[in-house]
Amino acid sequence: MAISVKNTGSQPCEVSVNQWGAGEQTGFFTLKGGDKGSWNRTDKRGFVMSIKRGNLTYPFFVTANSEVDINERRILIDNQEAHPVYEPIPVT
Repeated sequence: MAISVKNTGSQPCEVSVNQWGAGEQTGFFTLKGGDKGSWNRTDKRGFVMSIKRGNLTYPFFVTANSEVDINERRILIDNQEAHPVYEPIPVT
């Protein structure tokens, strides 16, 4: 299973996905407009996907087979408009 993320906007953003255990990459990855990325994850508990835009980081809940669409107006997770699990975190 994999979490699939596509930036359908024109502005770049950075995306990271946590992991349970060791072995997978968890750092931020830059997606330019039109880019796609995927994260191999299999745990049934779900994951925190962080999206960094400008000086704010937005956390979202995703599952191991989520499909994410990012653009300047909204975030879609599995074709449903998504909202951060809590307020954005300023990046310092």
